[in-house]
Amino acid sequence: MKKPIVRIDAPYYFMPEKVKKMVDDSFDHHSTDFEYCITNPGNSHKYLGTPWLNLKAWITPSTGKTHITDDGTPIHCLSDDPEYVKTITASAEYTLGMIISCVRKMDIAYKYLDDWRGAENDMRGEELSEKSLGIIGYGRIGEKLERYARELFGSVHAYDTQSYLSGPQVREFDTILKCDVVCLCINYTPENHHFVDAGMFAKMRKGSYFINTSRGECVDQHALIDALESGHIKRAACDVIEGEQSGDIKNVPLFKYAKAHPDKIFLSPHIAGATIQSQEKAMIWAINKIKELENEI
Repeated sequence: MKKPIVRIDAPYYFMPEKVKKMVDDSFDHHSTDFEYCITNPGNSHKYLGTPWLNLKAWITPSTGKTHITDDGTPIHCLSDDPEYVKTITASAEYTLGMIISCVRKMDIAYKYLDDWRGAENDMRGEELSEKSLGIIGYGRIGEKLERYARELFGSVHAYDTQSYLSGPQVREFDTILKCDVVCLCINYTPENHHFVDAGMFAKMRKGSYFINTSRGECVDQHALIDALESGHIKRAACDVIEGEQSGDIKNVPLFKYAKAHPDKIFLSPHIAGATIQSQEKAMIWAINKIKELENEI
């Protein structure tokens, strides 16, 4: 049986030999007339439409599709398989770490090594045990984050638009906005573009912390900068920013602001999901997805 011709941009050199063997056994990835492309979500630029005449589908081992320009060619991502994606915990773990780092200023501790204990005044943080955490989006990441955070925070609350969610942790939206730490964990859709804007920041508690590990386009970056400058938001941490796939990230306003004001906001380069285990699971999903699509033909 002829193997499908697959271009593999997603890195897998660090994965176990069994995964590399799956790739070699399943695909022809040496020819150039590609039928499928397993994309690299970490590319700093967008995949601009169908570059190969015989391309049947894009396969992206990530939960988002914003790194691929939609020209009508089918795009398949991990979010299409919600049960499988529940087995991947990397992003929720990273989000919790980002919250702790933001509130305790761990991300800037390296600046004070030469001063050692003299850094105490600048590095004095706050205890999570006396703080409330509000999670916007109670899906794959939000649900895990809520479980992880219960033992750390004084109270943990979540909000989601899905009506089937219930329980003591699920609150009215305005309750979430009044928490000490607000964490955004929603999917990106056109309807969610700039979901968090100036009006929403204004409703948040003065002196609160804001965390975004969803998608950069879900937050109005200019509104976030204004909220940080005014002190309404005490600190922020973002693993994603709008414009990160523009190819000119150094001129993205939030990037420039973070470089100039590390005491107010810290960024990480969209790496919440980047673990050996999560990327192995994602690659196995991508391999099986192509096999599934080929069996449908």
